[in-house]
Amino acid sequence: MPAKKKFNTLAEAFYDKCKISDTNSCIEWEGIVGHFGYGNLKYNKKMLRAHRVSYELFNGHLSEGKIICHRCNNPKCVNPKHLYAGTHKQNHKDRQNGQRALKGENHGRSKLTEKQVLEIREKYRPYKVTNKMLAKAYDVHVETIKSINIRKNWRHI
Repeated sequence: MPAKKKFNTLAEAFYDKCKISDTNSCIEWEGIVGHFGYGNLKYNKKMLRAHRVSYELFNGHLSEGKIICHRCNNPKCVNPKHLYAGTHKQNHKDRQNGQRALKGENHGRSKLTEKQVLEIREKYRPYKVTNKMLAKAYDVHVETIKSINIRKNWRHI
């Protein structure tokens, strides 16, 4: 097993996990990746977000109340040209307007397709074809069917 690398600076540790081929394209983080797809960098016994390290290396310290947002909607990207300081509200708005909002079939935990959701809405008839009956037919929880029929979930279709 090779010895663990020792880095003198945060910048050295950061660049060790970046593969830079084109400074205009996304620079994919090649180190540890967390639950939501963001790169993580362990340095001096601390876990740091790679995109935040990138931003601060190129732009200086982040102002209080600001977060790092991605113009490219790629959480593994650490290209400083693709990052900007924004608010949670701005980031949420960007996510909704971009392609990062995972909804419908694209959501990793979705058991239904858009076609099935439309069928469910079409078939639902109170007291005749109930949420419970549809839940059993589509092998999902009754609350899932209720949320579809009141348009709490799958609002986009």
